[in-house]
Amino acid sequence: MPVIPLKPSDSSIAFGQQMKAGIVESDRRLLHIDDNAGVLVQYNDEKTFLDFLRTRYLPFSRARECVVIHALLKDVASSSFYKQYESLFEGIIDFKSEEQENKLQHYVRVRSLRGRGYDSRWRRLRLLDNGEVTIAD
Repeated sequence: MPVIPLKPSDSSIAFGQQMKAGIVESDRRLLHIDDNAGVLVQYNDEKTFLDFLRTRYLPFSRARECVVIHALLKDVASSSFYKQYESLFEGIIDFKSEEQENKLQHYVRVRSLRGRGYDSRWRRLRLLDNGEVTIAD
């Protein structure tokens, strides 16, 4: 996935041109992780960002058959924005951290997954000595 400038209009035309020209095989079926989509919200109004996602970014990602993971912190935007933002994606995964007994515990859950069944219970994450992360029983 190309680097997206802070202003969506700067990449919008390029995405459209690439889709018209056809997606080359080496650009297909990739994983893109955006660790803080909130940065784009800070530099753009909410409507501009949502329109860019809806009309350019997500169609471009789907044409490339990419898996896209966007992280967005709470309280960066309006509640209306979050509802619209979440409606654009196939699934929503929540993460949270809590301090328990002077230890920081991390949790994950699937909040929604379009068209599939899922277990929405919070699951505790565990960091193994080798650096891998597992779901604790």
